[in-house]
Amino acid sequence: MKTKMIYLLLLTFTFYAQEKPIYVVDYNFKTNFKILAKSSTYASTLYIKDGGNPLYQIKYGDGVLRDEKRANILNQNTSINIEGSDNFFYWSANGETLIYGDYIIFKEYVVEDRPEFQWDLKDETKTILGFLCYKATTSFRGREYIVYYTKEASVSGAPWKFNGLLGLVLEAYSIDGEFEINATSFGTAEEDFSISDPFLGKEAISWKAYKSLYQTEYDKALKSGDRYMPKMQFELLVD
Repeated sequence: MKTKMIYLLLLTFTFYAQEKPIYVVDYNFKTNFKILAKSSTYASTLYIKDGGNPLYQIKYGDGVLRDEKRANILNQNTSINIEGSDNFFYWSANGETLIYGDYIIFKEYVVEDRPEFQWDLKDETKTILGFLCYKATTSFRGREYIVYYTKEASVSGAPWKFNGLLGLVLEAYSIDGEFEINATSFGTAEEDFSISDPFLGKEAISWKAYKSLYQTEYDKALKSGDRYMPKMQFELLVD
């Protein structure tokens, strides 16, 4: 009986010892599109667990994720409510497919994307939030980017669609100055929750299909002359 009790205690300890924390990285998400009158900065957060599925949220609404909303969004037994103006980017189980919501005119689509980045790693470094970060550059869907990532954090991951670097991305910006993400804090989540898929059960289309639909609506708008759609938003959508 004593041996069995010791075994159960060891098993319980091992279970809790294997539990990995969810890391929370807060960022400023800034846009300065030339087609708009002014720049905008929004709060955003990356939720990431070592070996798990990262979730990135851009808080287009009030810019603040209230405690009760955060607990509700990431609760294992509650699906994320994506109604409203916040935007979510969720990496599926294989770590290769990114699922997110995007719009054409006023209609929302759930998009399954497989962004691929070819990184040029540099020797240049800088310190962000106390972490030594390395520089990397890339070209992706119409823009040139400079990114700084650290190998010193406990997890690897990145905001938005950036992936493929062996470290945690803490800063990223486009060379044209229209798009910038800067980390403002790094820590672990205090709440007991699990990251879940916010788009579970929703029908999704591929990035290629989404771009084709956008091109069709763009051509209609161009012919009618009654509304304007940009070729370039975060990515080049019109060939």
